[in-house]
Amino acid sequence: MIERYTRPGMGRIWSEAHKYELWCRVEILVLEAHASAGTVPADAVAPVRAAPPPTPAAVAAAEAVTDLVAVLRDHALAHQGTLRAGRTHGIHAEPDLWGHRVADFAFAVARCRDRLRRAREAVAVGKLSGPVGTYSNIDPAIEAQVMAELGLRPAPVATQVVFRDGIAEWVSALAMLATACEAVALEVRHGQRTEVAELAEPFSAGQKGSSAMPHKRNPIRSERICGLARVVRGYITAVMEGMALWHERDISHSSVERVALPDAAVVTDYLVHLTASVIRGLTVNTARMRANLDSTGGLIYTSSVLLELVRAGMSRENAYTLVQAAAMTAWDTGTGFREALRKEATAAGQVLDEARLDEVCRPERFIERLGPVFARLQGPGLSCFLAGVTWHDRGWEQGVNVGFDRFDVNRMTVPGAVATRLGIAAMPRRHRSRWDTGLRAHAAVPCRDSQRAAHTGSARYIIWPSVGPTFTQGAACP
Repeated sequence: MIERYTRPGMGRIWSEAHKYELWCRVEILVLEAHASAGTVPADAVAPVRAAPPPTPAAVAAAEAVTDLVAVLRDHALAHQGTLRAGRTHGIHAEPDLWGHRVADFAFAVARCRDRLRRAREAVAVGKLSGPVGTYSNIDPAIEAQVMAELGLRPAPVATQVVFRDGIAEWVSALAMLATACEAVALEVRHGQRTEVAELAEPFSAGQKGSSAMPHKRNPIRSERICGLARVVRGYITAVMEGMALWHERDISHSSVERVALPDAAVVTDYLVHLTASVIRGLTVNTARMRANLDSTGGLIYTSSVLLELVRAGMSRENAYTLVQAAAMTAWDTGTGFREALRKEATAAGQVLDEARLDEVCRPERFIERLGPVFARLQGPGLSCFLAGVTWHDRGWEQGVNVGFDRFDVNRMTVPGAVATRLGIAAMPRRHRSRWDTGLRAHAAVPCRDSQRAAHTGSARYIIWPSVGPTFTQGAACP
């Protein structure tokens, strides 16, 4: 809840600091009870009681991360040779690569990032056109001048407010980005299940998965991502209903937006960073992936065997009947698929070419055409968006390429040398403050200005993203 609607006492109750204090109090009370019962030494209580609760800042520092698109891209490229079982409906389908799965996430998040940029442009409008938008008490030129100084466009038409479709579009874009994060987290949660054991999210030294079951390593970060994504999606309807107001305006939208807009932005920003931290620290058990791939005794190759039998001259209907019968026998009895296939073929009077079947039952055969996917993953379609700086002067835009592989502007911490390179010190104060608030549109154009290219030492792209309160980082330009 925003501070405006939060009274200090209630805010303190629900604060992060109070939560950690209560957690510590519960643990201390349990420890004291165990000491009274003689199950733990009595002298173990005092040091625990004296230890201060962790601060929210300390907890947040442990979860600091970098750009999600770049993290997903790098992880996918690192695993472009890691075989695993592709799954549909939760059931083994065909051999796949773990890097291929993550590449899908990387492109999805990149598209969500681009939608968010477009949504920022759509929402970057303002109005100073009087009580009902008729300019009854103000010259339109004043509106145009002020909006240009703010980096906004005057609304083509407005009442007492601008129509809320742009705001609804922006929240919808946030929700899509949050849901893309959820898709990543859901994959991790499945991969960390005990019977799958292919993936494991970070688990730091001293961390406890369960106070009662010491063996537990629960995917708590991924579960948190999935839960919070629902919160962001839940704001779409509330914000969209602000599009329909009485006449030239009522304020039924106002209280909703005061809660929904900052919450959706803050939560999505957190989800992006938390998802990146999960992927950066993800344990990938490649041996287990291969073992799971082989666990069905060859059933994962039924599609290629079917096509091979058709290529050899069988009708597709007869080939499907033969392969399915062998597959069902393998499922029901635990017999290897190739052994079951031989028995079914013998019974049907069908001769099998074992050498050809050996070839089509190689997992590498299924993924040999994925090279272009990983090439696209490294290309400009995904990654040529650097976080940069924008400033405006009466509608004229000027920008610089950061020239680094990655650059974090979320917290506005810019070393002096970097600030000089970015030209921040030379910006008028009003423009520097606008960089902080992010009230700008954006553009991306080829770097044709030789002077600026020489200044940055780069002839790549000059990027003008909107640096706002949420997902402001782009991946590296190759």
